[in-house]
Amino acid sequence: ETAKMLEAGEWAWATAYVGASVVAGLLLSVAGIRLANRF
Repeated sequence: ETAKMLEAGEWAWATAYVGASVVAGLLLSVAGIRLANRF
């Protein structure tokens, strides 16, 4: 997805997509760790 956006010249969308993916991944990782620690 990101490569296609970059090839199409959509730098802003590609940057936003990568940033959102990283933030979502970090948040879900923290949520998973906290959930696992409860059990």
